[in-house]
Amino acid sequence: MVNYTISLLVEQDLIKEEPISLFSPSNPKPIKTIFLSNIDQTLSFPVETVFFYKVPPNMPSSSTADIAERVRKAVEKVLLIPYYFMAGRLNFNSDTKRLELVCNNAGALFVSAESRFSIDDLGSLSQPNPSFHSLVHRQGLYQKSLAETAVFTIQVTRFECGGFALGFMTNHAILDGKSASEMFNNLASICRGEALKPDMINNDRTCIRARTPPQIHFPHNEYVNPTNKTSSRSIASSFTSQERTSPSPLIFSDKYKHKLFSFTSEMLKKLKQKSTVKCSTFDAILAHIWKARTKAILNHKDQDQESRVLFAVDIRDKISPRYRILSPGTPW
Repeated sequence: MVNYTISLLVEQDLIKEEPISLFSPSNPKPIKTIFLSNIDQTLSFPVETVFFYKVPPNMPSSSTADIAERVRKAVEKVLLIPYYFMAGRLNFNSDTKRLELVCNNAGALFVSAESRFSIDDLGSLSQPNPSFHSLVHRQGLYQKSLAETAVFTIQVTRFECGGFALGFMTNHAILDGKSASEMFNNLASICRGEALKPDMINNDRTCIRARTPPQIHFPHNEYVNPTNKTSSRSIASSFTSQERTSPSPLIFSDKYKHKLFSFTSEMLKKLKQKSTVKCSTFDAILAHIWKARTKAILNHKDQDQESRVLFAVDIRDKISPRYRILSPGTPW
């Protein structure tokens, strides 16, 4: 039987060193400024990712004693050459009224930490655990200016068993899920002594620049505020703007509880059988969750209330000319 119990880390369970700045050894000169698309403008928020690694059974726990140093050198000496822009800073250009990425080599932040726990002591790693935020170096979402906020932080936490966690903070305006995953894979390759693929990194986002003047040929209801009583102001949102440069504080509110729901193959089969048209597994789960949420938050007496569901679609291979598959940013 699967164990779904979790253990919460507290401040006393970790010993963290002071963060140090890592700089790109080949930052462009003069300083380069990278254009951010309209989609990037509305999704400028920090994304936290944690990976856990156990020591293989055939290796001693001491084999990871230098893991923090290995990761630091891999980032500083190799990764930040093609990913030099990850040592830059976001800037709001008062002339263009847009966010931009300034490659000023202000530095990524690196933290080394140790825990008295073993990875097994943490319980199920697949379950939501609010204390895992301590495995990521947070700079504060609302306290610092853009010039003071690194767009890339790395924390290496080594556990008593020799296992370790890699915690990353990136910014969605600079890396979406696919491009962040590619960067993490490149870092892993470097740590293994293998090569990365710098020639595949393309940071030119001008190909998805909005036309001037704007040309709107289709209705975009996803950007229109709902007219029902559940206004957009009361709903937690990750979208950002000139007035709100970080996600809604409601996202981090205690009013929300995080749970993980598992769908067995039999459950998925029954869900898909309820559909009157052929649908994918994704369609079936999305419709099921959308229906459940709508029932939970809307007034049952008013049948005319509007309920929406939004999800991202990667368009890298759907536009012409094709947007290079490993391009950073948010091409959807």
